[in-house]
Amino acid sequence: MTVRDRLPEFEAKRDQYERESMRGKKGKKSKKEEEDDLSLPGFLEKVKVVEGKLALLKADVSELKKQQNTLYCAPQVSDADFQKMETLAERIMSSSIGIRKDIELLSSAGSDPKSQKKGLILSNAEQRVQSMQIDRLSHELRTVMNDFRGSQASYLERTKARLNKQRQIVGDPQYDVNTNSVNLDLNVQNPRMFVDSYFEESERAVSELQDLQEREKELNDLESQIHEVNMLFKEMHGLVQDQGKMVDNIEKHVEQAVNEVQSGNEQLLEAKKSQCAARRKKIICFSILITVIVIAVVIIVIFMVTNNSE
Repeated sequence: MTVRDRLPEFEAKRDQYERESMRGKKGKKSKKEEEDDLSLPGFLEKVKVVEGKLALLKADVSELKKQQNTLYCAPQVSDADFQKMETLAERIMSSSIGIRKDIELLSSAGSDPKSQKKGLILSNAEQRVQSMQIDRLSHELRTVMNDFRGSQASYLERTKARLNKQRQIVGDPQYDVNTNSVNLDLNVQNPRMFVDSYFEESERAVSELQDLQEREKELNDLESQIHEVNMLFKEMHGLVQDQGKMVDNIEKHVEQAVNEVQSGNEQLLEAKKSQCAARRKKIICFSILITVIVIAVVIIVIFMVTNNSE
């Protein structure tokens, strides 16, 4: 039996694995560089991503409204239909939380050390563009979630009203309906004495009561979702306040920078004047020194000439 040498095959697989690992590392590096891109074009790319998520969120809210109208108008609601609507509502809540976190990341990007270093390069106009984009995204998210909360509240109120009417219909004083038992009030003077028809009505009442209990459970779920939406709006309110503080800080830093630039210009003018005055003094001193030297040379020459003549 011959043994095949598989060393080249193992080496080829090892080389392939190393190449794939290098590509994976390069991909991670490029992704990190993309996340660390704090320039205005990089910021606008992130804004486009958030806008796409907002568009999907608006489509989900519209679809939820259609499903609510369909379920409200339907005489019988199946568990699958209600589960579909509940799943869509949960997806809307999850998407809104994710979008809110994305907006918070965009808003907090201007407060970390990296963004402060980049802020030395960004102009005042670019900073205002970033602030306006964040305000616009926050406003769109609040509008969509207001629409979602309104549709949930409207569906809840309409379903509650219909539930009360159905309870009044089921609550016939001629019989007492319970989920576990049916108490029959057999009255000889009651024309519905016939047992068959009476049991049919009782069974139908029990079935309707069970449907009402299921609807009541659905309403409780809707109330919990509306409570979650209210909590989300409170967090959005805090985000808007933080954004306003950040804008105020940016304007304050811009004003300080303007004042510092003006002060620097004044100091440069004073330094220029001082330099001119110092140069003028040097020229005067140099001229006086030359004059003194010339006078001294002339005196020495005259003195030497007079001595020679004597």
